[in-house]
Amino acid sequence: MSVNGPAGELDALDQGIAALERQRETLGDSVVDAALRPLLQRRERLSAHPGDRRKLVTVLFSDLVDSTPLTAALGDEAMRELMGRYFGLWREAVEAQGGHVLKFIGDAVVGVFGMDRAREDDPHRAVRAAVSVQPDLARLADEVRTEHGQALRTRVGIDTGDVVLGSFDERGDGDVVVVGATVNRAARLQTAAPPDGILLSSATARHVRGSFGLQDHGELDLKGLDRPVRTYLVHSAAESGFWSTARGLEGVSTRTIGRDVELKLLAKLFEDTVEERASRVVTVVGDAGIGKSRLLADLEAWLASLPDTVWLLRGRADPSADGMPHGLVRSAFAERFSIQDTDPPAEVLEKWHKGMAAMSAGAVSGAEDLIGWLGFTTTDTSATDTAPLDPAALQHRAWSALDATMRAMCDEAPVVLLLEDLHWADRPVLDLLIDVQARPRAYPLLVVATARPTLLEQHPHWGEGLSGHREVRLQPLSRREAGLLVSEILHELETVPDWVREVVVDATEGNPFFVEEVIAWFVDTGTIGTGPGGWTVLPSPPNAAAVPGTLRAVLEARLDTLSRSERDLVDRASVIGRVFWDAAVAHLAEGLPAPSAQAYDALRRREVVHQRPSSAFAHAHEFAFRHALLRDVAYDGLLSPVRRTYHARAAAWVLETARASGRLDEHAGTVAQHLLAAGEEEAAAPWLLSAARHAARTYANDEALTLLDRAAAGTRDDLRFEVLLEKERVLDRTGRRDEQRAVLDSLVEAAGDDLGRRAKVLLVRGRWLFFHAEYADAVRVSSEAAALAEKAGLRTDEVEAWIMGGRSLAFASEHLKARRHLQAALDMAREAGTMRQVGETLRLLGVVATNLHEERLAVDLLEESADAFRQVRDEEGQALVSGQLAAVHMLAGRMEEAKVHSEAALAVFTANGHLLRQGIVLGNLNSIALDTGRLDEALVTAVRAVELSERVEDFEGIVSSLQRLGEAERLTGAGTTAREHLERAVQLGRQHSLHYFVCHALASLSALALDESRPADALSLAEEARASATLSDIPLAIAKSDIALGLAALATGDTQTAVHALTAASDRTRLLGVATETVQSEAFLADALATATRVEEARALARKAFVAMGPNGPEPCGEPHPGRALIACHRALEALGDPWAREVPVVAARFLTRRAALVEDAAVRERFLQIPDCRALAELAGAAG
Repeated sequence: MSVNGPAGELDALDQGIAALERQRETLGDSVVDAALRPLLQRRERLSAHPGDRRKLVTVLFSDLVDSTPLTAALGDEAMRELMGRYFGLWREAVEAQGGHVLKFIGDAVVGVFGMDRAREDDPHRAVRAAVSVQPDLARLADEVRTEHGQALRTRVGIDTGDVVLGSFDERGDGDVVVVGATVNRAARLQTAAPPDGILLSSATARHVRGSFGLQDHGELDLKGLDRPVRTYLVHSAAESGFWSTARGLEGVSTRTIGRDVELKLLAKLFEDTVEERASRVVTVVGDAGIGKSRLLADLEAWLASLPDTVWLLRGRADPSADGMPHGLVRSAFAERFSIQDTDPPAEVLEKWHKGMAAMSAGAVSGAEDLIGWLGFTTTDTSATDTAPLDPAALQHRAWSALDATMRAMCDEAPVVLLLEDLHWADRPVLDLLIDVQARPRAYPLLVVATARPTLLEQHPHWGEGLSGHREVRLQPLSRREAGLLVSEILHELETVPDWVREVVVDATEGNPFFVEEVIAWFVDTGTIGTGPGGWTVLPSPPNAAAVPGTLRAVLEARLDTLSRSERDLVDRASVIGRVFWDAAVAHLAEGLPAPSAQAYDALRRREVVHQRPSSAFAHAHEFAFRHALLRDVAYDGLLSPVRRTYHARAAAWVLETARASGRLDEHAGTVAQHLLAAGEEEAAAPWLLSAARHAARTYANDEALTLLDRAAAGTRDDLRFEVLLEKERVLDRTGRRDEQRAVLDSLVEAAGDDLGRRAKVLLVRGRWLFFHAEYADAVRVSSEAAALAEKAGLRTDEVEAWIMGGRSLAFASEHLKARRHLQAALDMAREAGTMRQVGETLRLLGVVATNLHEERLAVDLLEESADAFRQVRDEEGQALVSGQLAAVHMLAGRMEEAKVHSEAALAVFTANGHLLRQGIVLGNLNSIALDTGRLDEALVTAVRAVELSERVEDFEGIVSSLQRLGEAERLTGAGTTAREHLERAVQLGRQHSLHYFVCHALASLSALALDESRPADALSLAEEARASATLSDIPLAIAKSDIALGLAALATGDTQTAVHALTAASDRTRLLGVATETVQSEAFLADALATATRVEEARALARKAFVAMGPNGPEPCGEPHPGRALIACHRALEALGDPWAREVPVVAARFLTRRAALVEDAAVRERFLQIPDCRALAELAGAAG
């Protein structure tokens, strides 16, 4: 260095450069350029020299862990090449954030931020640099591990503080040297950091709280320092990138103006949430640019300042991510776990498990359901033989897993979930938040979601009347507050002229973003200068007409001040979306040079865009427009032909990138949207279909239907059938029957003459008919489908058609035909090796055997069915088998075993959210409650079963549940409502040919008529019940209808009919092996024989039945008249003068006491004791005294 210092050396260099330039013509360009190069480089270094002075900077110090064995393993040359790549990655990361790599020392990197030019966010830049380089270092480490079997790990230390900048003549190079305790602390922090860790001093942590996830690492005694240093580990994968505190001008950050009340309210709601351990959802509503994101940033900073730990997750809905299900919640987990869109499925799963473990939720069950519902691809679904989970069941289980995750996190610390742009969220996410509002959770979870007023236009009753919801409205700033904001932004000016304040406040109507953009426009047009010599402002205002009068106008004016290259970059980026990637923008510039790094830097300096510290796509830097409105204005300014061209190229880039990741389905919707915007509707159709299927698999049904409608509008004929078929499935799942029927009609037309398509349409129609209990038509349609599938060579569809036919025959009570049909289906399924179809066919054969009362065969078939379902890990199939085993045990009178099987099945269907099957199993549990005398339980389960069946329009479930509800009501003295429910069951059952259930409902109505002393009506109803039982062809139903007929005939004095019917019932129940029903039949028959003066037969049967009932009377068996068998025995024995008659009252008393004790609810028990049968028993029991 010259003795005159840097200034003197600069003068000398300028003179030398000028002398060489004068010799260019003589020496030639190549010689002069070669001679000038070192002089120009030297001059550039000296020009950047800040001079010898003290400055506040942030120092980053990084070093390799255990590099000595690494060098030994690789060798010197390979190590030199590796270090070149390593240093290159660090240099790129540091310089990308505006820092300087001061030097490389051995394996160490020293970066300084704020050396030439101080920025308010220098600490943020340093931490961003350290975080952003981690994925690249991880990839480099993977290469080293694969090629050399060695680990490549780093430590990073960062400190903020004063240093002395200077240059020392002794070095002879004039380079800047940084000296001070800050450098030493950064080096010591690096040494203390864990491998691959980033350790901050408290001085740095104070600046970046709220922008990064920090974990207190305690006070450390660092070598060479005289006092302990408080340290913090950066534990989140990346800075949020969601919200910036910059104010539209480079490097300007200010405090928030005019939102103190709202921030205090959010803070209070958080404190209440923690104290009460009850969840809350807060919706922050305000117009675009009003400051919603800024408020969330302030809340996050406040949370970060608390002494206690708070879990924080942040998500944002993206309108450009169409077809990406549940994006608002998905983005929160992707950001927290650093899941990139280019990560292969196995890496996604690995990051998920690591992330859950880090949040204290690693042991939560159901993680696979949650990650599947969020739409992440974690495995090759085509290669697995696991049964796919029903989408509704997937959502139900995923919500349970999410609930368990939040609960596990809250056990350690409160959870705050910050969600942006709720107005763009899909229906299931809104439903999830409504559920949290309606049923506040018993743990400290605070959800704060921002939304534009359009949310309330679309959902006018959002949060209304729900205890777990609070709405916060953001109003425009007052004139005073807007003026304060102007002063805050322009705090570098010595004095802010009044005209600046007045013009800005008048133009912006209290919108903070508008305020910032008008000021930025003043800077762009030179009205306000922000040069290195200080900020300046013109003394008088520009022409008032020149100031843009709307936010859109000011944004357009700002964009007009960009250079040509900058505007081209912005235009292309706007096509990608608010969030975009440099690789995508470069792809859109097909045939032209990619935008330079300088262009991105210029846009960042002008606060048009900001770079996000991590990227969803590997090998691409991620950026975002500072505000969605800025992106919209840029996009709207593109001419349609240009837009279409760019969108087509964008689709190609997304497609290429998604294919490389192996997660094509996740991005199908984005590909489709770009193709649609490019005017390529036909090319978009298959991608819309793929996106719809992906959405449907995660139960995003409304989104799936929207995508399918778009696909249908532009699809070619050969794809239209697939679109309609998928739409029918979604409509079937959501119960939208009218729309489903219309699509069925369209499917017939779309199938044309194609045999395979026609077979599929018939299968769909057969399912429709079966569900609506039109079994005869379902049998016919399934037969046609099987024939067409066979001709088309569609073996699986052919088997499915045979199964459908057998199922329909079984439910139509054509049991022998059903058995033959299902046996044929079973043979075909076994031959085809489709184990799920094997399991279902065996289960249905078990249903037929159950209905025919072939208990041993039914159990064998059902156990074989369960084994087939286990082979393909079909949990729901196994639960269906459990439900049917319950029915077998019920028919055999083993009610406790039946209850165990039913409850096991109900647990699966409840966990999966399968309402139809829940209703069926609840019906079984209701029957068990009735048959075991638990009438209070029977009433509750019957009501629930009716509600569920009606909700899913399961007509068979509705009829059977109404019958059981009516019977429970009759047995508890509610005759009027019992009649209403039973008559409705008969009407609906006849409408759908449900003879078995009609038989039971009519038998209950006959019993009710006897209770009300209407014997003629009872006889007529019993005769109808007997006719329906014959149509059902179910032996036990026939036997029970014979009992009803015998009792009614006896009440009318028709002894002959009574004897005939009760004899038939006794014979049939004995053959079926149902002992309790046999005893009941024989007791009633003894009464009828006594009335017919067949004395000895009556005596023998009465004594036999009385003995069989036992000392405490008969066990409950769902009999319509509890204890009437005892009354019948007593009447018969007393009429014959038999001394055994005196024993019956004692047994009757015990029986009545035991039966009443089975009803736990006192009010229900009292009503039961007042029914005619119980009053008669009480009168008989009184004779015992």
